Amino acid sequence: GQVSNSLSSGSPVPDGRAADSWKAWRTIAMAGSQSKYQMLPVDDAIQIVLTEAESGVYTPLVNLEESVAAVLGKRLATTITAPHNVPPFRASVMDGYAVVAADGPGVYTVISVETAGEKSGGSVVPGTIAYITTGAAVPPGADAVIPVEQTEAVEGGQVRIMTTVEPDRWIRAVGSDIAAGETVLHEGTVLGAAEIGLLATVGVTNVAVYGSPSVGVMSTGNELVKPSTATTGSQIHDSNRSMLLAAVTESGGDAVDLGIVPDDVGAFEARLREAWANRVDIVVTSGGVSMGSLDLVKPTLERIGTVHFGRLNMKPGKPTTYATIEIDGVKKHIFALPGNPVSSLVTFKLLVDPCIKRFAGARPEECHHRRVTARLAQPLTLDPARPEYHRAVLEWCTYPGDGRKLGGFVAHSTGTQRSSRLLSMRGANALVCVPQGKGVLHANSTVTALLLSQREGFHMLPPPTIMSHQAPEAPATRFAAPTAKSAAPAKYTGCMCCKPAEAGGEPAFAVPAVVALHGGTALKGSTVLHCGVVTVSDRASRGEYADAGGPEVCRVLGTLVQSEWKVTRRTVPDEEDAIVAAITALVDTEGCGLVITTGGTGPAKRDVTPEATRRVIDKELPGIGEAMRAISLRYVPTAVLSRQLCGIRGDSVVVNLPGSPRSIGQIFPEIAQPLAHCMYLLREATVIMVGEFAEPADAAAAVVTAPGPPSMPAAGVAGLPPPQPPQAGRGADIVPARSTAAAGSSSVYAIDRVNEEWIDKMLQRMPQATSPTELVERCVTFAREEADEAFVFEKVRGCDRKKEKRSIALGLTEETLAYLRESAAKYNLPNEQKALRVVLDYALEDGMLQRALVLPRVQ
Repeated sequence: GQVSNSLSSGSPVPDGRAADSWKAWRTIAMAGSQSKYQMLPVDDAIQIVLTEAESGVYTPLVNLEESVAAVLGKRLATTITAPHNVPPFRASVMDGYAVVAADGPGVYTVISVETAGEKSGGSVVPGTIAYITTGAAVPPGADAVIPVEQTEAVEGGQVRIMTTVEPDRWIRAVGSDIAAGETVLHEGTVLGAAEIGLLATVGVTNVAVYGSPSVGVMSTGNELVKPSTATTGSQIHDSNRSMLLAAVTESGGDAVDLGIVPDDVGAFEARLREAWANRVDIVVTSGGVSMGSLDLVKPTLERIGTVHFGRLNMKPGKPTTYATIEIDGVKKHIFALPGNPVSSLVTFKLLVDPCIKRFAGARPEECHHRRVTARLAQPLTLDPARPEYHRAVLEWCTYPGDGRKLGGFVAHSTGTQRSSRLLSMRGANALVCVPQGKGVLHANSTVTALLLSQREGFHMLPPPTIMSHQAPEAPATRFAAPTAKSAAPAKYTGCMCCKPAEAGGEPAFAVPAVVALHGGTALKGSTVLHCGVVTVSDRASRGEYADAGGPEVCRVLGTLVQSEWKVTRRTVPDEEDAIVAAITALVDTEGCGLVITTGGTGPAKRDVTPEATRRVIDKELPGIGEAMRAISLRYVPTAVLSRQLCGIRGDSVVVNLPGSPRSIGQIFPEIAQPLAHCMYLLREATVIMVGEFAEPADAAAAVVTAPGPPSMPAAGVAGLPPPQPPQAGRGADIVPARSTAAAGSSSVYAIDRVNEEWIDKMLQRMPQATSPTELVERCVTFAREEADEAFVFEKVRGCDRKKEKRSIALGLTEETLAYLRESAAKYNLPNEQKALRVVLDYALEDGMLQRALVLPRVQ
């Protein structure tokens, strides 16, 4: 109603406004301000363009000898096969002598000289040789070539052969480089210097290629003047046309300047038809596509052609429009881009560039911009209405202190992203895909980036050699011997449970330098656990110290997880940025569901692992951190100084463990089930822990359980029934039962409180009912029959934990008691009771023994 009243016949026309402009404004105002086009996702728009675009503009045969430039960078329109063998004759690889291999060393007469390009001078027979140059045809009768360096001249014009040679040595066989009929280049191959050389090698000089599409560029707007014209009043220089003509050339199109067109429907339509008359395949316009009174491009395209989309869900570039029209049976393409320079160039890169590539013979999947994962160098504000394509400079950064040169892409914003500010495109080689949302995307967040170009000077791509992240770690003998300077490390001031081995905390803890990086069994309904392990250590990152924490995590993981698992390891110095980069890469690039860091969790100045972890996690799980400290407090009172934490990044779990291998072995087994349950809640990843009932993946049927916290029963997974009690035989021991195990009379033994608690916990995990006596018997049996006896009794354990004795009644067999007495005497222990406590301390730490106790035998 208000619009109608304001446009009544009696309303005055403002001074200076032309009558036709006033009519256009009145029409727009009465129509309302709502576009009839739904905002289309950009990926859907690109797919529409590639579906409509035709592959390609066919070029008749081009002669290479006349113009190499005419085919350089173009795509082949046909597949090329070799018309003949290369080489077409047996060719010498060396300067030397063509010989009969069976003749062997000796003095021979030279019967001919064979040079490249000349006809053979005769046949070589036993007892004769021929001088030959590189590339010359090997004469008939000769079956090998002796390099000239292995010969010497003798009197009488003869030559001494000083070595033996195998038949066919130093000879290129017929067709050994390229066989006749072999495919040399496939249709769609981009012709570079090597490809053009191949064509010449096989004698193909006339080739058919896809040509470049003709792309016309026009600017619309009454306010525009050429850059060479001085502006007056409200005029501005036309920057878009020059920019887009350059962009067309960069994309491989043949650019055609269609000039500036005023905001007039007749002039605009006339310029379009003029372009089509000159065989322009694609027309790109800028301006006139929004909702203003003089934005006449979109209505014109609706009238003369088919508009496929008129708005995009993106920032910048929402009003971008794409249309096609049939002219004399040929489909023509029109891209109407916004007038703001940044919007115009961004939408060109996203939509027009793929269309040009499709015309030039690229397959649809080759037309998309390459996508990479990058970390943000600075925080970005989210737009609550639309996703944004943020202009950025992408560079490859290696992780500080990582000698293997691993790294990742880092995206640096080009500054203020206003759509009129073309400075935001200066130097940009990527568009960062920023999701729609509220708040801020923090620095170091992982984002997707579209590669625009690889301009000289940005060093965007990674170094040429990148070692596998899963390469085995070097054994300790490969690390450099400590120098005099490093022989006396700085005094460690952190808590003892976090004390790394390099600081002198673990002299007696033996961890193998080379450990398995994968293991487990494919179990029905289970998920492969991909675990990232980050060792945080200055000296380990420099190669001065053989990491013990990382291998210990791998070892313990192998004793805890029954289903399939694999590990990707990283070693970084005690630097926040390096730790952040490693965790981010393992989660966002490698796809690890669980990332474990070791080291850097104490109160020392360089202990910054918790600070780095907080920078990358979305939410913290304080209960896990409290549980880890409670576990360590059972062994050392200084565990209150430990600051390890656990949190969630996306759908992955990140947990800090101390650097001490002993502490890792104490903590990790007790938090494994909650971690597995958390991964199930986040990503429905089913990890089968040791002691849970499961069968191989190829079994006819299986009961699979989702991991849950120790205090809650495991639930059924994916509609399967909940776990049933074990059937007879399912709980058979991994360690064979002894036929001589007749129970003796009960006696009271003194054990440590931690041993008692471990026995109670293990009895709850055992697959079938048992007694403390049976459990202890099996521990002793494993120590005697499966373990390294010296490792059991000589390794120092439990010296730094609280000593608190408990009494337990056990009916041990005479065989077990005899073994304990013998071991006590052999290893200078006070009595069999001490020997028993040593075995129980060993059982407390050894995952393989625990696996043998609780893992049911699969029938």
